[in-house]
Amino acid sequence: MQSTFWRGPDGRHWDEGDATFDPATQTWSYRLIPAAQDPTTGRWSAKPTGRPITVIGHPGQIGYIQVSSDPLGEPRIARLHAGLVELLADYEKFVGQPHPHAGELHILFEDVAALPEELRRRGRAAAQTAAQSGFQRGLRNGRRR
Repeated sequence: MQSTFWRGPDGRHWDEGDATFDPATQTWSYRLIPAAQDPTTGRWSAKPTGRPITVIGHPGQIGYIQVSSDPLGEPRIARLHAGLVELLADYEKFVGQPHPHAGELHILFEDVAALPEELRRRGRAAAQTAAQSGFQRGLRNGRRR
């Protein structure tokens, strides 16, 4: 099973761990484990050290943004990343300091890198919904057309 990674409201990254349901309060809580990005491959993984946190509610509904576990796995995204890194390095070389919005640009890249994974999930969900509704079998309102 592939891990789900999140960028928190504070900019730190997390690997989604176990979820537990509290029947008394009717809420889910999620264990989030600190994550680190491999500087060479760009892949995210849980840090073996680091203090996990627990959040009440699904991370995607309380301000966390899902990020791709392998942002450079899609060749077009990898080329975009290489171009961004080169552009920022050129800026720093010519100006003598990092671009003032380099951090924001990396966050925006992360959002774009998550799109292919998100679109694949949506496609699978739509196909599953269609199959469950009978659309694939030519059924309409429970009857064949």
